[in-house]
Amino acid sequence: RLEDDDLIEFRSDDRMEDYSPALRLELRKAKSRRDAYIKIHEDMGMKIPNFSQYVSNEQNYIKLGQYIRNLLNVSFETQKNWILNSNGNRDSTHNSFLNHWKEILFDMGILVFETKDVLASEISGCSLYYDTCPIILLNGKNYYNRRIFTLMHELAHLIRKESAICDVDKYNRKETFCNKVAAEILIPKETLKDLDLFTKDKHILKVANLSNFYDVSKQSIVYKLYDSRLISNELKNEWINQLEQYNQQKRKKDLEKRKKSEPRIPITTRKRKQDGTPFTKLVLDAYENNVITATQAMRYLDTS
Repeated sequence: RLEDDDLIEFRSDDRMEDYSPALRLELRKAKSRRDAYIKIHEDMGMKIPNFSQYVSNEQNYIKLGQYIRNLLNVSFETQKNWILNSNGNRDSTHNSFLNHWKEILFDMGILVFETKDVLASEISGCSLYYDTCPIILLNGKNYYNRRIFTLMHELAHLIRKESAICDVDKYNRKETFCNKVAAEILIPKETLKDLDLFTKDKHILKVANLSNFYDVSKQSIVYKLYDSRLISNELKNEWINQLEQYNQQKRKKDLEKRKKSEPRIPITTRKRKQDGTPFTKLVLDAYENNVITATQAMRYLDTS
């Protein structure tokens, strides 16, 4: 069991001081939510799924990605509809994709939370392994499709029975492996077989269409096409450079928009985002059934 001041594999205890107070707070809050989640289940006589049944020692990233994709049990026909919002309109932000994946991971016994004030430059996410109720913590400041990729990256860590804080270290072998697993989960190599027309056209606009279909970033699509030997190294570099320039301009515009008018997010929406809908719902159900007091509910949801 990880105690509050334990820091996770890949990082020694003294590295804890290298992380911001905001990140250290989020780690403690995530563990506290997990403790509350387990206690409420015990008080209500409810069973918690045992996640350890899914652990795998597979060393081939394609096979591990396929294994995890089978566990998730989502067909591409189902996934195609996720781009539609509740009104039936196309939503290219990938918000609905993220929510669907979160629900599926919850059914496997995983608690998914998001940070509030941790800088995107500090971490992408982290995973805390437990046999029951492992935790995935996503950086809430990242774009939706980045969070989706991080979600699958952290899932790969948990399936390997690993806990990790994941930054942007591209040269860490374990991180590279989990990145490849995440790409295989979200963009299975076998589904790229019918892209002959795409590879002949060599048109970057088609990357956007694939990005929306697979619910990942355009960069992830490009790297997966290259890893699958469907495009050349030169074309990969050309497209990545174009995308980086586009993203820099987009980030600049987004920052200017936020400076002009910072949107006010309703507290219920914000709490569902940070705490996860399943956790929030459980606490509210426990309160309504007199299992916990109003004070406890406010403390568990950090609204006191």
